[in-house]
Formats: sequence, structure tokens, C-alpha cells
Amino acid sequence: MHHALLIHEILEIILQYFTLQDEDFKERYKYWRLRLYRRTLAYLARTCKALSDPALDVLWARQSSLMPVLKLLPQFQMIGNGYYDIVSPIEPEQWDRFMSYAARIRIFTFTADGRLLPSVYERVFRKVTRPHVFPSLQRMIWSRDCPLNEDALLGFVSPSLRIADIQASAFPRTDNHIKWTTGEDSEKRVLDLLFNSLLTVSMQLQCLKVGVTLTPNIESSIAQFTSIETLDLSTAGSWRNVDTFYALGRMPNLIELRINTTNIPFDDSTPPSLLFNFLKSLSLTGSPATIEATLAVVSSTTLGVLQLATVHTFCVGEWKTCLSMLPRHIVKSLTEFRLECVRGLTNLSDIPTPAIDIVSPMMAATDLRKVSFELEGPLRASDADITQMISAWPHLREFHLWFHRSGDGPTLQSLTSCAAIGQGLEVLKYPMNARNGLAASAPEKPCPSLKWLEFMGNTPTVQEEQYNEEVGKLVHRIFPNLQQLDVYSRHYEEDSMWAIVKRNIPSLRIKTNR
Repeated sequence: MHHALLIHEILEIILQYFTLQDEDFKERYKYWRLRLYRRTLAYLARTCKALSDPALDVLWARQSSLMPVLKLLPQFQMIGNGYYDIVSPIEPEQWDRFMSYAARIRIFTFTADGRLLPSVYERVFRKVTRPHVFPSLQRMIWSRDCPLNEDALLGFVSPSLRIADIQASAFPRTDNHIKWTTGEDSEKRVLDLLFNSLLTVSMQLQCLKVGVTLTPNIESSIAQFTSIETLDLSTAGSWRNVDTFYALGRMPNLIELRINTTNIPFDDSTPPSLLFNFLKSLSLTGSPATIEATLAVVSSTTLGVLQLATVHTFCVGEWKTCLSMLPRHIVKSLTEFRLECVRGLTNLSDIPTPAIDIVSPMMAATDLRKVSFELEGPLRASDADITQMISAWPHLREFHLWFHRSGDGPTLQSLTSCAAIGQGLEVLKYPMNARNGLAASAPEKPCPSLKWLEFMGNTPTVQEEQYNEEVGKLVHRIFPNLQQLDVYSRHYEEDSMWAIVKRNIPSLRIKTNR
């Protein structure tokens, strides 16, 4: 064996190449790689004693079932119909082997495993005499559909825990959460017990993510997690009590917050001062009124990221008013802003509203580097509007504007303006009418920094091969280092025309989709 492998730091770096990250588990086609990595680590652990422990640590670091560790016990056997149970008493030395491997687990995802009888959990966690079954556990992902009882919950909570991710289902969901109904008192009690255990045992918890509707006890106790830096309640339903919400603002280490404020009963009384003093990232879901009331109590002067979203339909004027009322200290500190109106916007007039009416309040935030407006509604934008938006942010790196285009909309001329003004742009996405503006689009100054260009919504173009060749050449002259071009169109004929455009952009390297 090479002497370099005897250096722990070098061996650790090599073994990390056999570890999948969180984003890899979201892409199912990478599961084959997970099996290959685990097989390789198992081979490596059998090679020699020097490599065995480091390889086993990586192999066992992330688990999603108790099955692998339970199979270390000879008494854990199949009893018929695919079910497993512990069929006889377990000897002390066998428990020691079980615990030696359980101590290697760093991340555990609790999902329903129909092969395990509920009695297995009870027997395992009541038999273990040590205070914590997983003493090195750093992250737990808990799903309510996993049949865990009180003993199991106490066993999984550990002083080493840094991240607790309590989801509504085995896989992350952004549009759904569990709502408590009559007859679910036992589930409420189990969830309350879990939070009480975290509060008393996991004193160094840094990140808490909750995807189930909060019980009143949990809502009132979250502020007691004084070590938490990241709190994600965005899929836990709306917060309900204004006083407990203000209590969140007094958490001393909180720097990132994601929360639904739709049903918080803000009143006309004067809110407390000096809340959320250290926030660096804030994501709010709610109505323009509740979002405005929430931002009014944020005192942080270091808030860099602000994301706003709603799941209901509101008037264009309400959002314009909400953004116009942003506190000056927040506007001054922002580097990233996002507004997402997934249910659309309404307009009191039959005439489409200029999109710049909603965007304009954010033009005062001159340090913005990422800007995203996802607006569904009767809106319009001209070449001059796009130019005015881009010029408002001298440090802009990513610009994303989406809406249902009404009228002619931005033309190819706007690309020339964007390139001349936004010399640091890397990502550019907005609706485009490629049928116009080609003749007037002589590039004044190319933008070599742009790597990703996307035309949102229905993107029409002229049904002429020569015209689209010229469009491709124009795009290449304006953005000479463009690597990805995404175009969304409704008709096959337009797809074929855009294929001609892409063939005339030699810098494209990444496979593009419709």
C-alpha cells in the first residue's frame, strides 16, 4: 500500500469521492452510483486493517433504514410474509457489535419500512442500556409515516445532533403538509415528545426544518432553541400566534428564516423593536399585507437574501404597495431578491399593467446581484423597460423575469441593451418576441460573462431559415461565451427554427431542453 494512504487527511479526501451529496439523492438515476460506491467501500474495508475503519465510517455514515444495522444481530430474522423480528434474547457482546456500527452513523433518514414489525423498534431501544443509540448522529430526517414510539424517539435524539429535518413524508414536498384532524391526538403527542427531547438533549442544534403542521406546544417552544441558526418552517402551515412569532425574533443566533405568515393576526398595536437583529436570509410566504407587517419588525442591517411568495391571488397594486413599504435598511443591504406569485395577479383594468410597475420599488436596492420576478398575470414589458431594469442594478449577475406576455413584448433589441449595460451578467431569463428587433440589433458591446440565456413563456420566431441563422449569429456576437440557451415554444415548427438558431451559436456546450 502506498505510504500516502497512511496519512489520515489524504485517505479521508479520497474516500469522500465515494459519498453522494443531498442533491444526488433527488435524482433517482444516480442511485446506481450509490450502489457502486457502497460496494467499493465494502471491498476497501476488507483490504487491510489500516483502511478498514475509515472505509467503514464512510460506508455507514448515511442510512435510511435500521435493516443494515439490525442484520448484525443473529436473532434478527425473517418470520414469514417478508416481515422481520427479533426471535430470541440478544447477548451482551452482540449488543456491543450493534452499538459499534451504530456509532458510525452520521445521517439517518427515517422512512416507513414495512418489513419491520413495530415491536422491533420497542425491543431494540428498550434493550440498549446506553443513553443514546446513535452517539455520533449529526442529522436526522424524520417522517411521520415511520412507526416510531417514544422509546425510539428518545434513542434517536442525540447531543451530537446538529440538523433536525422533520418532514411530512419520506420525500421532500414543497406544496403539501400534514394537517391534524380529529383522532390524531397520538400523533400530536409523539411530535410534541420529539420536540421536547430535542430541546433537552440536542443543546447544539443548529438547523431545524419542519414540514408538518405545528402543534400549539411546538409553536410556543421553538424560540427556546437558542443555538439554532437556520429555521425552515415554510411547509409547516401558517404560523398562528403573533406573540410566539415575536419570540422567534429574539433568538440570539438565528441568521436564516423561512416561514409562512399568511394567518398571523397582526394588529394595529406597536410591535416590539429590535427583532431579528442578525438575519442574513429571509423567506416569507403570505399576503402582501402580512409580508409588509413582518418586514416592518425586522431590524437586521445585514439581510442579504429576501424571498417573497404567495399561494393566493392578489392585485398588482397590493404588491407594488408592499414592495414600496420595504424598510430602508433592508433595501440597502439586499444582494438577492425574489418574488413568486404562483397563483397569479389581478388587474382592475382591462389594459395589461407594465411589469416595471411591480419591479420599480426594488430598483432602489442598488447592490442586488440576483433578481427574480415570477409573475402570473396580465402584464407587459417593452425593450425600454428591460433596459431600465438591468441598468438599475450595476452589480447584477442573474436576472429572471417571467410573466404571461401581452402585446409584442421585449424584442431582440433588448439583448443588445442588456449586453451593453450588464457587463457582469451571467444568467438572463425573460419573455422574448424574436420576430422583431433583429434589424436594429447591431451589438454595441458584447457581454462575455453571460453563460445562460433563457427565453421564458411562448417564444415566437419567424419561420425562415435564413432569419434564424442571423438570430443565432447575433446571439453569438452579443454573448460570445454562451453555454446554455433554453427556449420554450408551443409549436413543433418553432422548435425546428430554434434548432437553427442554436446551430449558429458555436459556444454552446450544455445540452439544452425545450
